[in-house]
Amino acid sequence: MALCAWYFVGAEPVLGKDDMEAYEWAKKAAETGYAKAEYAVGYFTEMGIGCRRDPLEANVWYVRAADQGDEKAKQRLAIIRSAAAGGEVAVPGVEEKAKAKKGFLSKIF
Repeated sequence: MALCAWYFVGAEPVLGKDDMEAYEWAKKAAETGYAKAEYAVGYFTEMGIGCRRDPLEANVWYVRAADQGDEKAKQRLAIIRSAAAGGEVAVPGVEEKAKAKKGFLSKIF
């Protein structure tokens, strides 16, 4: 998961920023059952960071993380359920994607 964070923000000139590489490292960690990584893959997948945007697949990862007690995943699922029930939800749009990326590390670590 640390490699995910490094690729997500980059460390020029040693390591370039690479969203797709960040996603791949998060997915490798998630496949081991690491709840923080499961949440990260859900977030990446929901927002389309480093991968194809897929809200249904994101939900699967959020559920896995929530089942292990990850509070952020539980909160995200509550927001998704509220939206599905017709409640108001703020989901970052294209112009807000950069802002969402900046806040991601604080959400994960």
